[in-house]
Amino acid sequence: MKKIAMTVFILILFTIVSNAQIEHRRPHHFGKGWAKIEQLEKLKLLEILDLDEETSVRFFARKNKHHKLQKKLMERKDSLISVLENYVDDSAGQNKIMSLVNEINGIEIQLAKNKKEFIASLTDILIPEQIAKMVIFESRFRRKIADFLVKKRKRK
Repeated sequence: MKKIAMTVFILILFTIVSNAQIEHRRPHHFGKGWAKIEQLEKLKLLEILDLDEETSVRFFARKNKHHKLQKKLMERKDSLISVLENYVDDSAGQNKIMSLVNEINGIEIQLAKNKKEFIASLTDILIPEQIAKMVIFESRFRRKIADFLVKKRKRK
């Protein structure tokens, strides 16, 4: 059963990624292709966590809120990196460059803090085993997506 599920997962993933118009942007900018991957992630999470309807609604409401906040922070970080690139190319003052670097680092810290708070907030919805399964799944899922995209780019 696991082999069949993994095969279907890989086929769906391949179809989604091959149909998406991948540009040199971060994953949260992939549009429809990335939205399909997120839907697949949600389906797999439902399967792994084995949630009832009420719990799944509460879980995904909280997860979506967390995701929106993280996306907003990542977009801000991307924006700052673009500004930083311009300052470095124009040989701007060291103070302005370090100010931007520090702000980017602050966003990285905020991203980690938000993830920690999100996971801690799940203790009223999920049992520790389910939280652990979610953390493991998310890590492996993102790694598989990244590996797949790297392999696809190497083939081109």
